[in-house]
Amino acid sequence: MFAAPARADAPPGGTSAQTLPQWWGGAGRPGYVPDAALAGGMPWTLAGLTAGSWQLLDPLAPATLPSPGVAEAQAPMAWYDSAAVVVGEDAAWSGYGASLATAQGFVQAPGGAKPRAMLAIVNGAHALDRNAIFVTRGNESAWLRGGATGDRRGGIGDIGIAGDHLWTVAAGTKRGTNRFDAGFAQRGMGESQLAGFSEGASGQSEHAGWSGRLGGDSLVLSLARGSDSRELLPLGFYAGTVRRDAQERDADLQLWRLRGEGAFAFRLALRDGRVARVLDMPSQHQEWNTRSAWLSARMVQPLAGGALDLQLGAGRDRRAGGPTLAPGASWRVAQGDRSLRLFAERALVPIWSELEPGVAPFTQDTWLGGFETAAGRASATAGSLVLLAGRTGSRATQFRYPIRAESFSLGWRRDAEAYRFVLLQGTAGTHWRALAGDATGYALARPIVTSQPRVDPGLGARAGLEGYFRVFAGDLGVRLRVEGAYVGARETDTRTTDESGMTLPDVVLPAYATLGVAATFMLGDATIAVRGDGLVSGRHAESWIDLSQYPPALVLARDAGPQTRVEVTWPLFN
Repeated sequence: MFAAPARADAPPGGTSAQTLPQWWGGAGRPGYVPDAALAGGMPWTLAGLTAGSWQLLDPLAPATLPSPGVAEAQAPMAWYDSAAVVVGEDAAWSGYGASLATAQGFVQAPGGAKPRAMLAIVNGAHALDRNAIFVTRGNESAWLRGGATGDRRGGIGDIGIAGDHLWTVAAGTKRGTNRFDAGFAQRGMGESQLAGFSEGASGQSEHAGWSGRLGGDSLVLSLARGSDSRELLPLGFYAGTVRRDAQERDADLQLWRLRGEGAFAFRLALRDGRVARVLDMPSQHQEWNTRSAWLSARMVQPLAGGALDLQLGAGRDRRAGGPTLAPGASWRVAQGDRSLRLFAERALVPIWSELEPGVAPFTQDTWLGGFETAAGRASATAGSLVLLAGRTGSRATQFRYPIRAESFSLGWRRDAEAYRFVLLQGTAGTHWRALAGDATGYALARPIVTSQPRVDPGLGARAGLEGYFRVFAGDLGVRLRVEGAYVGARETDTRTTDESGMTLPDVVLPAYATLGVAATFMLGDATIAVRGDGLVSGRHAESWIDLSQYPPALVLARDAGPQTRVEVTWPLFN
């Protein structure tokens, strides 16, 4: 959701074995993608946008560097101390690649010299098997942490077996007013398709940073580099392979000046990117590269009992063009259990590689604004409402398919007409003794355009009721939960399937509702959750063609259907 972490339906950082993309893409949420809990290959979306939809800020390692990276392999939220998703923040400050929303995990510095760890284990239907361990040691003066996770599953729906892994290590130290940190992460994935082809990817990223004080000012320098390779192996009638190599280097320098109750800041961001695509047969090689620079300033000052944040950025991308200005403003106020935030900004995303034939590099340009209001306490009754409205010029559309290499091969399209959207989301939660209930829902209004059908649901909702009690002299805590989800109507986007031009006409997929149940047991520090999702309404058609049935049939793919799993999270100390 968009509201503050304390509100209903917030990301369960520190307790869940799911990743943030899996949680955010669940049925009934604005970032919905099919089979989010099992498959990570679908492009991330929000409000009908793919480019610049939402981004993940992982405190352990750059999550999608270079974009979109090996996005299938991400850290479980159990590694984070907390997590949040916010909308309409810092687009002008961030510069190129800014998104509508930002999902972020938070990890605190170790509190003592003794080591601690977090173990996460998931097993379930479709031969699902996930194991993750995260270890940290040290204190604020010096710390070391690292983690590894492996994930494999059998076939789901009309997609074959798959697996992915992530391992990361980072260290930091503080000497006086100077702080240093550095880290490394490696990701990989592999997936075989029932249609006879498979996809594999591997990538790595490194980052280093320094922060210190110059008199009364703070200076922050960060450097990051990432590279990855993705390969699509042969399909029956095509004898060659498709390989995609990408790399990116980023440099970021920030100066913060505190003046009374306000602050001034300046930022310079430099980026260097390269993408190469090679086809073995027929032999073909394509290469794209770009460099961009972004300079931004911001001022934060008290205003009318709240805080006003003004931002202005300017930059130029060598391939997509420029220079370009991006303003941004937000005002927030909180009084007791009530809060209000108003925001307006411009988000720019250069589209410079893997374009559809005949499309020149361009910049997706989104003006957005809205508000967020919340009231109540998480321990009693709380609610929130978020409105996001925007206009996107030169919207970039991409074929929505669970194999990223296939989406890349078809290329980005440029929407010739302006794309307007309004997204409204509300959440509510209440507690009464040992019972609790929560609900969240959203509605998305957007036009019918020729570049891409409306493959995202226009409506979505989730609602749950749970009870909590303790047994065995209070040693065992038990939480029982029933949860329903609703996925609104959406449209297919089948595209052309071969050179003869055979297509399956696009149709409207009906809305559906589903049910889930969960029993969570808390024994000491360990949490064991037994979950069942999608327990009613069976399997549902998806927006793409099931290639395992072609030729001769042209039929829509279907989702995985009912899912059951057991999740164990266990913090270990000493």
